[in-house]
Amino acid sequence: PALCALPRVRGVEEGPGSAHGHSQGFQVVTFEWLHVQDPYIIALWILVASLAKIGFHLSHKVTSVVPESALLIVLGLVLGGIVWAADHIASFTLTPTVFFFYLLPPIVLDAGYFMPNRLFFGNLGTILLYAVVGTVWNAATTGLSLYGVFLSGLMGDLNVGLLDFLLFGSLIAAVDPVAVLAVFEEVHVNEVLFIIVFGESLLNDAVTVV
Repeated sequence: PALCALPRVRGVEEGPGSAHGHSQGFQVVTFEWLHVQDPYIIALWILVASLAKIGFHLSHKVTSVVPESALLIVLGLVLGGIVWAADHIASFTLTPTVFFFYLLPPIVLDAGYFMPNRLFFGNLGTILLYAVVGTVWNAATTGLSLYGVFLSGLMGDLNVGLLDFLLFGSLIAAVDPVAVLAVFEEVHVNEVLFIIVFGESLLNDAVTVV
């Protein structure tokens, strides 16, 4: 681990029967890596992603062929592979606490700050139709279709019921069209189409939880 400390301060300790003192060192300041591990790694991730996004935005030749979101995914895979190859045992693992406290708030705040409020509330009916009815329909059809395949015997002998398939359908029903929205921004698609897809992606997660 990345541990660093200030140089040891030298002191003199004299014993009761010794004529000469012997030098002994003691630490004044230490760097506790375990206490700052999560904030340090998350800040490093955000810094690397920000610099990469700025670099991709300035290099129009690359982004004209491959979307920025795809390049960021590739960069994340490369950095994750480097970290994993450097240390198999102490590799960083993503925990729910790290995700909800460090990674999710910047995404939510960015989406809320740059969201066009007038277009969103003007098309709220269409957005709710896709987010509520569309997500419930997607979850139900996915779960029932898998249950039908299970009843046909193609899945083998599994100890699962209809509720398990419906739960799985609800887990994968909420899609997150990040790449689609990035392409929409690049090609300057119609604003109404953009806000419908964007608004549906904001609300479908809450529908699946309910």
